[in-house]
Amino acid sequence: MSKEDIRKLLGNPVYRNAWQDGEQWGYHKQVGEIAGPEQVLLVVSFDGNGRVAQLETMRDSPPIHSSRRH
Repeated sequence: MSKEDIRKLLGNPVYRNAWQDGEQWGYHKQVGEIAGPEQVLLVVSFDGNGRVAQLETMRDSPPIHSSRRH
């Protein structure tokens, strides 16, 4: 798949990293419905020709809340 294919499928990435021979796009997505939705980070890596080379998903970290007692 090309970058344009990914953009049509997933929209604009929330971040991009580029280097000499490739690029990486990141997306925050919700997956799952039966056990409740879960937020994941989807990372798409492109080769130097702009084609998908790798796809990774990682569980997004939940926000850190601090609780202070006075």
